[in-house]
Amino acid sequence: MSYIPSGIAEIDELIDGWPKRAVTLLVGESGVGKSTLLILSAILASRRNVRVYYIDTEGNCIPEAGSVIVERAVESMESLENSISKLLKLPRDMLEESLIIVDSITYHYHALIRMAENDTLRDRIQADLEKIIYTLNNIAVRYDSAVVLSTWPTSMVSEEEEGGFVGGFAVRTYSRIQLRMFF
Repeated sequence: MSYIPSGIAEIDELIDGWPKRAVTLLVGESGVGKSTLLILSAILASRRNVRVYYIDTEGNCIPEAGSVIVERAVESMESLENSISKLLKLPRDMLEESLIIVDSITYHYHALIRMAENDTLRDRIQADLEKIIYTLNNIAVRYDSAVVLSTWPTSMVSEEEEGGFVGGFAVRTYSRIQLRMFF
């Protein structure tokens, strides 16, 4: 397996960097530094001439740096879906061996799932999130890219299904490495 160095010594020593052809899930409480770590990693990767796509769902302040392409998907789940669709429209050479970061993959999902009025709507929202993660995994495999997603611990385990993941089959199956950050 080949990797894109994260640029952060502790991560690169632990897992050799962000694995290509795979999805890595970075999990931590709000304020633990997930976004800061991902922004730093994006900047450091761009300095090594890695093309970086950073999809921000939270409205973080991301400095313009090198070849980091920032896509804002702060409005809704649909804006996140649109950002992923834009990736799929890029020429192959722009995606090959790139680093794709989505911070946070479940940000919009939380509000939508809490507001869902019935199980049918909840299932549709769940399916939408699964489709996004499935698509990102396909991009990673097809283009020899590394995909890194962030989320909160509360979005990992569903209350209804002990050991289950909010995000369902896609989160559980397609995140090959799951790193947990603590204060």
